[in-house]
Amino acid sequence: MNFTYAWKLVTRNPRRTATYLFGLALAVGLFAGILFFVDVTTRQMTATALAPVQIDLVAHATSPDVNMADVVTNFSNQRGISAVEPVTTADFLSAVKLGGTQASPSGRMFAISPTYLQAFDVLRLSEGSLDPNGVLISEAMAIAQNLKGGDQVQFTFAGIDQVVTLPVSGIVNMDNADALFATATENENAIVADVAFVDINWFRANLESKLVPLVANPPTTLPVGAILLDQQVHIKIDRSMLPSDPTKAALQTDSLRRQLERQFPGQIKAVDNLSGAFKTAKADVLSAKILFIFLGLPGVALAAYLAKFAAELFADAQRREIGLLRTRGATPKQITSILAVTSLFLAVGGSVLGLLFGLLILLISAGSRVTAGINPFSASFDWGMFASSAGIALLAGLMLTFLAAFLPTFGTLQSEITQERRTVRRVEQPPFWKRTYLDVILLVAAAVVLAVTQLNGGFKPTGNEGAAISLSFYIFLSPFFAWIGLTLLTLRLVEGGLATASRPLASLFRRMFGDIGEIAGKSVARRTARISAATTVIALTLSFGISLAFFQQTYTQEKQLDSQYIVGSDIRFTPALNTPQLPDFATQLQVSGVTGISGVARDPQALVGSEKNTVYGIDVASFSKVAYLPDSFFVDGSSSKTIDAMRNRTTNYAPGSAQQVLDALANTPNGVIISVEQAEKYNILVGDPVLLRLYNRTTKQYTDVKALTVGLFTYFPTSAQDSDFILNRAFMTQSSGNPAMDYFLIKTDGTPATIASVTNSLEAQYKNVMPVRVQSTESVVKVDQSSLTSMNLGGLGAMERFYTLLVVSVGLAIFLLAMINERQREFGAMRALGANLKQLRRFIFAEALTIGGLSLVIGSIIGVGLARLLVMLLGVVFTIPAKGLAWPVIELLSMTAFIVIGMTLSTLLSSRRLARIKVVEALREL
Repeated sequence: MNFTYAWKLVTRNPRRTATYLFGLALAVGLFAGILFFVDVTTRQMTATALAPVQIDLVAHATSPDVNMADVVTNFSNQRGISAVEPVTTADFLSAVKLGGTQASPSGRMFAISPTYLQAFDVLRLSEGSLDPNGVLISEAMAIAQNLKGGDQVQFTFAGIDQVVTLPVSGIVNMDNADALFATATENENAIVADVAFVDINWFRANLESKLVPLVANPPTTLPVGAILLDQQVHIKIDRSMLPSDPTKAALQTDSLRRQLERQFPGQIKAVDNLSGAFKTAKADVLSAKILFIFLGLPGVALAAYLAKFAAELFADAQRREIGLLRTRGATPKQITSILAVTSLFLAVGGSVLGLLFGLLILLISAGSRVTAGINPFSASFDWGMFASSAGIALLAGLMLTFLAAFLPTFGTLQSEITQERRTVRRVEQPPFWKRTYLDVILLVAAAVVLAVTQLNGGFKPTGNEGAAISLSFYIFLSPFFAWIGLTLLTLRLVEGGLATASRPLASLFRRMFGDIGEIAGKSVARRTARISAATTVIALTLSFGISLAFFQQTYTQEKQLDSQYIVGSDIRFTPALNTPQLPDFATQLQVSGVTGISGVARDPQALVGSEKNTVYGIDVASFSKVAYLPDSFFVDGSSSKTIDAMRNRTTNYAPGSAQQVLDALANTPNGVIISVEQAEKYNILVGDPVLLRLYNRTTKQYTDVKALTVGLFTYFPTSAQDSDFILNRAFMTQSSGNPAMDYFLIKTDGTPATIASVTNSLEAQYKNVMPVRVQSTESVVKVDQSSLTSMNLGGLGAMERFYTLLVVSVGLAIFLLAMINERQREFGAMRALGANLKQLRRFIFAEALTIGGLSLVIGSIIGVGLARLLVMLLGVVFTIPAKGLAWPVIELLSMTAFIVIGMTLSTLLSSRRLARIKVVEALREL
């Protein structure tokens, strides 16, 4: 019975039901769209975090008698494994060119199969190929020994008297080979510069049988820490089968590792190289979820308010229905049950429509890259994550309906029947927040949180992962308090302003709309609470869209600058070590689209004290034209403020000038500029001499040089990891005796199309000519970067801009319809006294103009202010903190135009309601 009555309540007034369902679907749709976008982005961020990992798992044999052939066969048949390759490593004592006199220091030999080069993107052949009876050597070894294809190399191993002689069949680029050195850091990798690769079948037939007996009793000639024999299996996981959630993916990978070890108990020990990436991705995904939900929360709240207001439009009719049920004998318990079932019908219907609406808007606005992730027919579609997001959105719809529809109606049951059947007139009283000045308190709290976070370095990147996650909550508090405080403050100011502007408004509208305009102006002043509520909601919706447009544009700009900082410029051209190029090689790179080129020298083996450091040499004149060098990268090293900060180990440095520091370097031939971190480490101040030992790869000799410190910096676009000491290029190359450039930085106009064109031209120009590597800001992946920097906010921005337009247009229509509905007796009386429809429409346009005009002005001001707060959050995400807002001029103009059009259409459609007012019925209710 209750279900029957409830269903009749839902269906008897289709206009009321449709209005509420639309409002609810709008709120649930935005929330669901954000959740679905987060799901897709989670998968993309996890994939980005895993991209730098080249070897997923490495299984080591615990003893030399393990049958590795059986291991490879068994692992290849395991579900979730896409590639398995056997690898054996052994360190050699020395390697010397046949007929040569200078032997290399100890190095490492890897035995691999020919298919390894295709299975893992670790090694790049500069020339030649892997010959079954030959050896591939690293570029550094080829340079040091002056080796080329066909030369004979003699290897000496500890405990083996016989010298192994092999012909050079090719040269290998080791730039991506860090994964082969499981326990080595970047600097330690440089020490193992002499590396050789042989066919694994040759190794097993000629060396393995001789090395196995030595494992139990290592020879005394074996250096400390050297590898005598290490049998490995390199494993690549089918990453498409991993869950989108990094926590679940980490658990699945760990289970797979244990499953592999279980196949050979006690014989295999597997190392998971993905765990660190999953840990990083987990933190980034959590931050991304907080970011996305926070960015969309104001829109959801505003849409929810519209849903509540839409329900209030028909509150009087519903009260009369409840009163009628009570006069016919329905008990409060029965009515409560009917209301609960009615709310459930509305909640389920609105939530389902909201889910569909959210999916539809995401499909329309987010683009193919995002929508591919929500394709249920895709093999990688995560049904569990989709169901979780859909469930959360449905639950939100139920809660919203309970708060917006059920509770207000349930409250009428406490009233008398006669009161319910009368039209209830609202009595405006100062709300709690206005009496307690909650708006001012929240704005002060926002300022305090902002100041405390700023002082504690909360808007700067941190290396402490745990702190970053916990700190992100406090970072979001300031914009959250500011948004609520501005909402309430706008209500207070608009209401007070309209109350005191009765005469100016009446005069203005009289000139615009005639005599009816004066009445409309005075009406606005009398109804300040309603007008201010409408103005506030629409203004905040506009501020929501404007602030997100700014945030997205600034995020995109910072993403580009971060990539440019990693690369050094738009493009980095790196010739192979065995084909060194001089600075004048830059002229050969001057292809169409290139605006500047600068060669950079690099010495990763330089000594400062007893420690190895990477030293760079730049030509200041050309480097300044191609690299991104803002003043924020530099500090004033001569300032007492900077000196005190360095002594106290704080970051409160005096700001510096890029021009001043670079001019000082250019004017001092033996000058050096140093990162603040290294200057603090070595206790170096501006003006101090610095003794460096530069290394010559060709002669393997060190040269002592004395440099003079002329400046300090925090960032420098030569490398994202080891930009610490920067010399003048001419001084560095002359002192070391090595004139070769490590790479060349190339500048274009910065557009993706030009960068791609220049990259393709250079790759085609040197294909089959010499081995080179061409990296650009469009393709580079920083190994230690946060996957937060790889997000594409375009889809989210487009979706939320559409919602801004929709909520503003629909919101104005709902407020105008509510005004007409509440005042139909007044309009009926005006019609009876001779006012025509044209005059009444002018009355509506006057109020719409008040709401719309104030909303545009207030929303723009608040939007820019909130955008500035949101952009401060990017300091946590990117290496280079944003220093200002990037203005999305086209997006702002188009959004404003569409909003004005939408508000105009809403006003025209709402004014048609006036024609349906029946004068006699309206006068009867006076």
